[in-house]
Amino acid sequence: MPSSNPPLPIDSHCHLTDISSLDECLGNCKKELRAVFTCGYSKETSLRGVKIAEENPGFVLAVGGESPQRIMDKVEVELGWLRELKGIAAIGEIGLDKHWGKSEAQLSNQRKWFLAQLELATDLKLPVVIHSRDAESEVLDVLEANFSGRVLLHCFSGNSEESKRAGDLGYSATIPPGNSKARRKVIKALDLDYLLLESDAPYLGKTPLSALDSAAMIAKEKGIPVEEAIRATTRNALRFYGIEG
Repeated sequence: MPSSNPPLPIDSHCHLTDISSLDECLGNCKKELRAVFTCGYSKETSLRGVKIAEENPGFVLAVGGESPQRIMDKVEVELGWLRELKGIAAIGEIGLDKHWGKSEAQLSNQRKWFLAQLELATDLKLPVVIHSRDAESEVLDVLEANFSGRVLLHCFSGNSEESKRAGDLGYSATIPPGNSKARRKVIKALDLDYLLLESDAPYLGKTPLSALDSAAMIAKEKGIPVEEAIRATTRNALRFYGIEG
């Protein structure tokens, strides 16, 4: 029997700091979503994300960190601000990016700051949100060797073997909108208990409501009703981020 109170989806990864007409966007999202996680990729966007979360308590939650493509040309980066950042639900997005990082110097910087932020997440007992563009296998190597906390692979596009490995390690993955072959492989490889929705708005989806398209894709690939996909991914997001249901 269908539930009289259908579950509301959670957008587990977007960038509210980069969305124009933010008040209008959030007004629309509050009608159809349970919560939105805005993810930083620099000091500026992380601090702004926390401010947006403070202005929308209980609905917007913030994630803070320095992403690899933003940090790869910096030999020295000061992370004290991140250690002191209050109210974040996770460290992220952090990781490696071999699409934008071409030189060995850039990749060396990426690895250095990836490890530094993993250490910080361990110290703060926070989960991590991972960026792994064109570097999925190496990212899994680094995580397995250096981090024992909860891991969320944002927009993960690993092959079948890498997806299976991620599942064996107990890592979760966010599924963005866009019915690509890579996304379908990840959905099939991971148990439903480790899949979350994301819009990555405004980059892959236009707004956080695009996470609804991700729910439809998961439902199709898993052969389940959309409501069941939403209920599961919402439960998974709350568990991953350590938020009470």
